[in-house]
Amino acid sequence: MQNIDAQQLPAGRMEQWGLPLLLISLANLFSAFVLFLLPLYLDESLHYSGLQIGVVFGAFNISALVGAVPFGLGNDRRRSRVLVSVSVLLVAVAALALSETQSFSLFVAAFVIFGVGVNLFRISLDALIYRTNRSGSEGWRLAVYHSFRMGAFGLGTLLVAWQLDRIGFPMALK
Repeated sequence: MQNIDAQQLPAGRMEQWGLPLLLISLANLFSAFVLFLLPLYLDESLHYSGLQIGVVFGAFNISALVGAVPFGLGNDRRRSRVLVSVSVLLVAVAALALSETQSFSLFVAAFVIFGVGVNLFRISLDALIYRTNRSGSEGWRLAVYHSFRMGAFGLGTLLVAWQLDRIGFPMALK
């Protein structure tokens, strides 16, 4: 395995990647909060059954699977920055709808929109990072990107667990 020191890294990498890395980190931190706490909220506050919670998360994952190829092709035809903006708008609309509804069918529909927005965001940022700064090895670029992406998701999960332990489960849902 080859050691890489700072002089061997592509120049300007952080200047070009700063915003995409920040965006994917914040998005995964937010996703960790939502995906960790949402089943608890659905069970305790909306009194959804285990089956209903499973349907909500199943619809989220199916929307991501169905949208993967079209979103990838869309990033080939449109600017990734525009698609990132569209995805943020979708997530915002879905989050507003999720906060305002208690109906199971409307909640599933809003969560599908949330899933489409999150997946479009992730794929668009993947494409943006892949196209940005082609200097250096492809493996190194992907390693940096995914370490920020998954590191934020793990940190978010740990922060939520710590907060639940600190303030107690019932207080976390208020």
